[in-house]
Amino acid sequence: MRCTGAESFVTGEAADMKVEIKKYCNVAIVKPHGDIRVKTILALKSQFEALEKEGVAKIAVDLSMVDFLDSSGIGLLANFAKRLHKRNGRMCLYNYSDDVKHLLDITGIEQAMNLYDTEEQMKQGMMGGDDGPAS
Repeated sequence: MRCTGAESFVTGEAADMKVEIKKYCNVAIVKPHGDIRVKTILALKSQFEALEKEGVAKIAVDLSMVDFLDSSGIGLLANFAKRLHKRNGRMCLYNYSDDVKHLLDITGIEQAMNLYDTEEQMKQGMMGGDDGPAS
């Protein structure tokens, strides 16, 4: 699938977290800035809920600006991945640091969503033929 670029760009800020959103083809790319933890997840959750309300079925979360996730952050990501899956959608995570990847591996979150090391891999997986993790 060929895409010509981002359709729109939205930025939201709340509770010590900035969240950027780009809509690229049929995928919303969400880029949180800062740690995803109990005191910051409301900003991210509200952005996910807004995308869900718009009918977005594919969300890719760029973790390049995230250094840490606590259990509430991991829970938020896993729960929204499940919600999307129920609507025949999916979520993936990409561009994470080695430390964040280690946390994700410990949780087994790859059973709920795909993990991609790079943006290029994410685009191939989310916009190409990859159907996501086995259910």
